[in-house]
Amino acid sequence: MPVIMPLIRDMTSNTQLNVHYGPEAPADTSKLWVKRSTAATKASVGVSDLPFSVSADLLTATLPYKAAGAASAAVGTKVYIFGGYDQTGTEKDTISVLDTETYSVTVLDATLTTADHEMSAAAVGTKVYIFGGRNTTSIYAFDTTTNTITKLTAVTTSYREYISLAVVGTKIYLIGGYNSNSAASTASIYVFDTETETRTTMGVSLPAKVKQPPVGVVGTKVYILGGSGTAIYVLDVETNTVETLGVTTSNSITEAACTTMGAKIYILGGCPGAAQAATANIYEFDTEALTFRILEETLPETTRGAGFATIGKAVYLLGGKIAAYYGGARDTIYKAKFAAALDADTTYLIASDTENVFPLFSGDYPVTLGVKAVYVGDADDAAEQQEAYIYDKATSEWKLIE
Repeated sequence: MPVIMPLIRDMTSNTQLNVHYGPEAPADTSKLWVKRSTAATKASVGVSDLPFSVSADLLTATLPYKAAGAASAAVGTKVYIFGGYDQTGTEKDTISVLDTETYSVTVLDATLTTADHEMSAAAVGTKVYIFGGRNTTSIYAFDTTTNTITKLTAVTTSYREYISLAVVGTKIYLIGGYNSNSAASTASIYVFDTETETRTTMGVSLPAKVKQPPVGVVGTKVYILGGSGTAIYVLDVETNTVETLGVTTSNSITEAACTTMGAKIYILGGCPGAAQAATANIYEFDTEALTFRILEETLPETTRGAGFATIGKAVYLLGGKIAAYYGGARDTIYKAKFAAALDADTTYLIASDTENVFPLFSGDYPVTLGVKAVYVGDADDAAEQQEAYIYDKATSEWKLIE
């Protein structure tokens, strides 16, 4: 744990922290310049990084029905939810939207052409693309600026359910899939071009068939984790190659939520192995260290088949179920946060012995501090690293703290 020392509780007092907040550099070059529009009102200093943590909070908002197998995607600060089936197994054609600023859910007038579940969705720009499902091979485009849905000419293959999607630029990669009629999955990879709205084959396949494996994107590489066995594959969309990595998952994970934070991919819940029961586990795959582990933190309850979407450092889990089929479907919404905890409106300075030294306080207070990183707590009490500068007298330029 870091050693943290409170500095100031009232930034308007005579003894003020010698920090300038703003989009432009200050005239006073003795200051630490934090390039953000609003100033924090509290501050603290420590000698080590803030510890990374995962937490999940239950929102007061709920879905309009108990939903499992719904598709979802985020555009801006809103999460769009499509279809799914309820606790009676009734499929839905509903389209609803979660506003993550007001934590409210609204059912839209637009509906799916066919009530369905186990579709897949991904957003590019202001459009959400919905692929397949239990009842159709169709691909739809939902325009979030007009709240209208359009059926496209392109279609998926017969393996139309449980497709995993990865977005790289303006292209969506369709990985694996399942056909409930034949109870078979596929190793195929397709690419959907959102500019031409066409689907083509990648010309390369996975070494094994997969059903809705967790996927994460880092740069131009798509990591595919589990989904049939425990293998981890990496698809390089620049070289059009697939590699099997030397690390494996702890079990065959499917129907899980997944998000990428920097170089790490996190898997939340899902169905581990051949068992039909859900799990509350949270897994971490480090794409740099090539390590896979189960975190100590868990979700508040077991879940699989939940809709999910990432906004910033938060993942929203929408509905889901606790068993196979529609058993234990729920209407709950959880917000899982992946960040170091830091009180909102608080600046945290990580001290350095000799780097980036500046006068800590304004006025006649002979205290200096070296700084190697600056964080500010956001509205969710999560630490966000800031773009910060120290004036370099040798070069007469503001130097970025890195």
